[in-house]
Amino acid sequence: MKVRLSTVVQSDAENGINGAMARVSKHTRTVYLGLGSNVGSRMQNLQKALKHLEDAVGSIVTAVSPVYETEPVGDIVDQRDFLNLVATLEVALDPIDLLQLCKQIERDLGRVATAHHGPRTVDVDILLLGDLVGTFRDVESAAEQSTVTLPHPSILQRRFVLQPLLDLDSGLRLPTGESLSDALSKLGKSQKVVKVGMLGT
Repeated sequence: MKVRLSTVVQSDAENGINGAMARVSKHTRTVYLGLGSNVGSRMQNLQKALKHLEDAVGSIVTAVSPVYETEPVGDIVDQRDFLNLVATLEVALDPIDLLQLCKQIERDLGRVATAHHGPRTVDVDILLLGDLVGTFRDVESAAEQSTVTLPHPSILQRRFVLQPLLDLDSGLRLPTGESLSDALSKLGKSQKVVKVGMLGT
């Protein structure tokens, strides 16, 4: 993949970039990815997505959370429950290249454009990428898939994201300092999240 120029909005806690044009450094970072599926063989879709990720970035997945069955979030509630997990791996990709890789994997596994928060074969979201903070845009494209905000803007409001993140690191905080454990406590039991086991079991 070619290195891209990105517009960085807000700030980059890791590199001290603030609202300027910047070439994100290519050193390895830990990425936390949220994966979900509610169409077809949900567990198999998650397994395939992880395998595609490993093949694409040339790095093995270093940790995988338990799988959780979760109720749909958003306006479309009349659909099948999701299976969700969080996985980590080491990548040397900038945010835009990683975003486009995730979108390509979604397409390869059969995801088609539907209503926002509608049913999907697989969803691959970037939750955290090292200590990066900000909104990153590919200056060469105006497409929606060419913009990514880190950390994921809904990370503190989604129990199905917080729980598996904390399974991987019980003391995890956002780069901006917020405790994920505290955020989960504030949500209480407002969202259905049921552990169903480990991937492949």
